[in-house]
This record gives sequence, C-alpha cells and structure tokens, in this order.
Amino acid sequence: MESDDAAGRFAGLVERIVEGAVTVLDRKGLAVADAGLRKRLAGTPGIAVKGERAHFAPERTGDFLESYCAGREYRPASGFSVGATAHAHHIVDLDGASRPITLGDIEEGARLADALRGHGIVGGAPGIPQDVPPPLQGIAQFVASAKWSRACPAYALRALPEAEEYIAECCRILGVPYAIGVHVVSPLRLEGQEVDCALHMLRRLPDAPVGIGTMPILGMTAPATIPGGFVLALAEVLGAGMVFQATGAANLSLCVNVYPIDMRTATFVYGTPSNIAINLLEIEVNKRLKTEIQSKSFKTMSQQPDQQAAAQKAFFTGYMASRGKRSFTGAGSLSLDELYSPVQLVIDCELLGVAKRTAEMAESCLGQADLLVDAVLENAGGSFMTEPTTLARFRDLQWDSALFSSRMFQQWLAAGSPRCFEAARERARELARDHVWTLDPGKSAALDAVYRRARRTLG
Repeated sequence: MESDDAAGRFAGLVERIVEGAVTVLDRKGLAVADAGLRKRLAGTPGIAVKGERAHFAPERTGDFLESYCAGREYRPASGFSVGATAHAHHIVDLDGASRPITLGDIEEGARLADALRGHGIVGGAPGIPQDVPPPLQGIAQFVASAKWSRACPAYALRALPEAEEYIAECCRILGVPYAIGVHVVSPLRLEGQEVDCALHMLRRLPDAPVGIGTMPILGMTAPATIPGGFVLALAEVLGAGMVFQATGAANLSLCVNVYPIDMRTATFVYGTPSNIAINLLEIEVNKRLKTEIQSKSFKTMSQQPDQQAAAQKAFFTGYMASRGKRSFTGAGSLSLDELYSPVQLVIDCELLGVAKRTAEMAESCLGQADLLVDAVLENAGGSFMTEPTTLARFRDLQWDSALFSSRMFQQWLAAGSPRCFEAARERARELARDHVWTLDPGKSAALDAVYRRARRTLG
C-alpha cells in the first residue's frame, strides 16, 4: 500500500522529469566523443550532429521511449534478497585489520557468499584483487567468483577491450550471458573506457545485451536538487540508448541513478537522509522505464562493522522494505563500497532476515481472523499461556537469531555475555571453512586455461 501511495504521489513529477529530459536532449544534446560514432549518427532521422554533440528531436526521443517501454514488462522482485558487494579494493579481515584485498581473500569471500545463498545473499567474489596486475584484475575476479560461488560471476572492472574478450569467453564456458555495461559520464558525455569497451565488444558480439546507467552527483555534475538530477540522468540514458540503437544494438536495458555528496568531504554519502530521499524517487523513475532497480540500502559510509554501519544499513533497508522494495544490494560493503568485511556480510544477512520476517508478519499476523475475541471472553484463569490459541499461534511471532540476543541482562550473563561481533566473526570463519561447493572440474580447468592465456597476453 505504501508503494502505491508513493507511485501516486510521484506520478506527475515523473512525467515532468520525462518532459525535462526530452527538452535537454533537444536543446543541449549529448556529447559523443567517438568521431566514427558521430558520423554514423549524422545520417539517422531525428538526430542532428552539431560539432561533438548529438541533438535528438522530441519526436525521436518520445518514439524511442515508447518503443523501449512497450517491449518490456515491469516485474518487481517478490522474494527478499541482497546482492553482495563486488567493488572492494580493501578488506577488513577477520582479525580487524584493514588492508588491500587479495585474490585469496576474494576466493574465500565467494565461498562465504555462496554458503549464505540460502538466506537471500546473492554474490560471488567481493572485490578487485590488488595482488593481480590491473589488466588481469577483472578476469581474475570473474574466475574466482565462478569457481567458488553459484551466483552469476562478479567482476567490477572493465579496464581494457582485450580483457572483455576473455570475460566473454569465460561466459561461453559457463553458459551464462555476457552483457555490456556503460555509464554515461555526467554531465551528458558519452565517452571513456566503458564506451570504448562497449563499441569494441559490439563489433564482435552484435547481439550482446547493453546496460546503460548514470552516476550524476547532485550539485557537482548535476543540478543540486533531486528532481533536477533525475532530469539530467534520464536525458543521459535516453540519449545513450538512442546512440547505441543507431549502432545496431537491439537488446538495451536502461537504469537511472542519482547520487548525493557531502560538499565538506567531496564524497558520495550512502545511508544518509538525502540518499534515502533520492531512493524514493529513484524507484518511480526506473519504474517508468519498466526497470526494477535494487535499493543500495546495505551500503554505508562506516569503515568498520560498527554501530554506524548497523544503524545506516538497518534503517535504510527497513524503510525501503516498508515501501515495497524486496531487492537490495551492498551486503558486506563498508566505506561506500571501498571495503569488504566478511563479518559485515554475516551481519547483513541477519539484517535481511529481520526485514524479511517483519514483512511476513505484517502480511500474515494483522488480519481480522486474529482478533480472538472469544479467547478473551472465555479466559478465566488470568493467563493465556495454556490457551489452545496460544499453543497454536505463539510461534507466528517468534524470530530466532544467532546474532541478535533476545535475552534479559541476567540471562545474557548466564550465557557467557555473548557479543554480536564475535558471534558473526566465528560464523564467517565456520561457513567459509566448511563450504563444500565447487565448480564442475571441466569448466574450472577451462577457466584456468583462459586465465593463463590472458596472463601471457595482458599480464
């Protein structure tokens, strides 16, 4: 119901954002760095190239948006899940030390994520191995993720077109789709290594899906208001979508994001009031694109698995869940996504469990059938402990947690004064140590062979 109310509240604003984006693409256009691409665009109806900028007639943009949405169906996530981080370049290890993340760390992180997959964790290798040469980092992360986790392999770095070819080969070995990812450079510039990689790979795999996103920063690379940021972001993805459509790319996926910043530290800020407010509109703008976007509610600005991390992750996730969100991302991440912590991953799994159980109770335990007026009238003993309805229903309100204690103080002392952090750390050790799943030996050997060739070529 909350989600429906939000959709109604934002409906008019979303359409005004669409109108603003259409105007921006017409009057200001999108800068396209690749000269060959500009030449190709120049002959496309409804697109006028002036210098390095492509301008899109309102009719062209409107037709593109209509046809794009007509071919898609909005499918909100039904079950609760949280994607694990894949971007970390440092780790807060089980001894509490912060250091560069290694290939061994991300292999163990993939095992831990896979061990938690039955609890709603979706993810593989959590970071970019810093003990691997930069041209090989994305391939090494992909292979480690594939060998130790059943999730679609994670890799966060698109550094070289040549490296992407090896990733595509690994995808063929595993039988998973290879997808191209592009972020438009704000404000309104289609340029950079991701674009170069995308054009390179489309020449080899013209049917590959192309995902286009944005990362405008309010007040720096975008207007300082949330709606103004979304006008820019939507113009960027629509313009880039029309550019890639003109190259022959047919399988497009558009996603709109806007990011807040703390002007005092010049950093992204996750888990803050501005970040949460942005997410409320972000849901509705992406819904207009028929896109279900994950809420980044498990990201935090804390550098340790501490009170700040718990508070930001729990409040943000609970708030988004109350608005109907069921798909989240950022599990195990700290300091935005610079750091990975196995302890935090275990705690985040528990936080997801709280959100899931709360939603289940809200759906199943608040009905008129639960009024139990007769039980109140018939009770004579002053206690409901032995009532048949109690015996039948008390478990409906239980939630068991290995980390979050439900004990009173004396009970807690008698249990040895257990601490949440220590319990999470021990669980992380046990799960990674006892994890038994591995990739099919034939596929694993084939991936290793690809990596050896990549080392000879790129390393």
